[in-house]
Amino acid sequence: MPTIHLRGINLYYEIQGTGNPILLLQGLGLDSAAWVYQIPALSQQHQLILPDHRGVGRTDQPAASYTTEEMAEDAIALLDALEIDQADVLGFSMGGLIAQILALHHPERVNRLLLVNTAAYLPPVTQHILQNWLQMMQDKVRPATRMRSQLPWLFTDRFFGDPQQVDQLIQDSLQYPYPQTTAGFAGQLAACLTHDTRNQLQQISAPTLVLAAAADRLIPTAQAHKLATDIPNAQLQWVAQAGHNFLWETPAAFNQAVLAFIDP
Repeated sequence: MPTIHLRGINLYYEIQGTGNPILLLQGLGLDSAAWVYQIPALSQQHQLILPDHRGVGRTDQPAASYTTEEMAEDAIALLDALEIDQADVLGFSMGGLIAQILALHHPERVNRLLLVNTAAYLPPVTQHILQNWLQMMQDKVRPATRMRSQLPWLFTDRFFGDPQQVDQLIQDSLQYPYPQTTAGFAGQLAACLTHDTRNQLQQISAPTLVLAAAADRLIPTAQAHKLATDIPNAQLQWVAQAGHNFLWETPAAFNQAVLAFIDP
């Protein structure tokens, strides 16, 4: 799959499927491989554009503080290079922050907007959790130990009811050949911590679905209400018995909700 030099970095991306394009923007610390449970379902009738954001995966991971504006411009530069004038934009968690900036700064490029388990502004409790994750990386805590401390914020009790599943996820993550560096995580985290669109949401014009997990422990559910209330004509849809990373834990529900909104 290709890497393209744009805006001072080498950016890796994948394209899967054909049809109306969907730009998929992943969350903090995740790259294009994290859409593994979405690609088969969404690529049947759509062209999926799957970038690794700056700071993760096979894209450059410069030691700097990034911003969501900067990462949104990376995405626009990629669409330009691919000669894609307009796409549906799906942003998960940090990707939802970036997607908001895309819709605000480049409304003509966004057909439909899907904001999943995200916020206009990360509340203090979420900031504290994420800053602690960075501190553990800086303190060189064993990766397996870090993961075991993070997973309860991302998954529900049902997931932990299968210890073999938990161990397999940790093992797969530890064996992943493109791990995120501490510098990459710090740069992405800086983008999350400085993001604030609370006073701009009313300017988003794209048809919007706010898709939120009812059992999200990382981002309080009040944040989904804020997005759906302040974005004109936005729809709010809850997924029951789902945690923050429900795109992995309950992918069928995730995929169904996405396709129902994109292909009504």
